[in-house]
Amino acid sequence: QLLKHILQFTFAIEGVGALLLYFCWIPRLGVVGAIWPAIFHSVSAFCNAGFSTFGNASLIEHQTNYPALVVLMALI
Repeated sequence: QLLKHILQFTFAIEGVGALLLYFCWIPRLGVVGAIWPAIFHSVSAFCNAGFSTFGNASLIEHQTNYPALVVLMALI
């Protein structure tokens, strides 16, 4: 029962984070192009892993996208 609640909580938080990141990154990455980075970075931030799918200096190109940065900080 406890494991079930932990998994539900984890997937809910990561899902909301991915959805918010998706909407933050649509203007820059496009409707389809923002799906995978949003999911990956949501899970990576929630686990505090620090991984990124963006090849050029991680999230440096998103340094002025404050809504996305707030979402990432909240997930960490």
